[in-house]
Amino acid sequence: SLPAAVEREGRLLYGERPARRVWDQTEVEGQKANLTRSWLVRAKQDLRTAARVAEVPAIQETVLYHCQQAYEKALKGFLVWHDWPLRKTHLLPELIEECEALDPEFAQLARSAAVVSPYAWKFRYPITDAHGVLIEIEPSDEDAAEALRFAREAFDFVVRRLPPEARPSG
Repeated sequence: SLPAAVEREGRLLYGERPARRVWDQTEVEGQKANLTRSWLVRAKQDLRTAARVAEVPAIQETVLYHCQQAYEKALKGFLVWHDWPLRKTHLLPELIEECEALDPEFAQLARSAAVVSPYAWKFRYPITDAHGVLIEIEPSDEDAAEALRFAREAFDFVVRRLPPEARPSG
């Protein structure tokens, strides 16, 4: 069968071969800078959203979620710049460990990452105890302010470690 032959031979058997694209190093670096910058632009958008929402009382859980997202995207942007393979994870301490493998200075973000990491899920969904009873927990304004400060610090920390072409504008 054709699928078996392709699998066995590992190549296209019929038809024309696609033209091979030759990338020069400048194009590769430009694409990497664009991708890194894209991660950081999205992180910055989450920071802006968190700051705006923080002005509205009673929805601090949304602030916390966007802070976690900004923190995560900033770390992933750093990893992308360094050609580190990204995993599907929202766990900031794991991402910090990966960043530390590239730059030991990331260790100083470990505490803030541990604080902000649970905000990916903690207030996004109802939480119940072992008996199915709803546990009411509400984040405070102080929690939101701390998370926003930590996320901004992490974002700035990452941006300082990247070359200008990989940084978001403004």
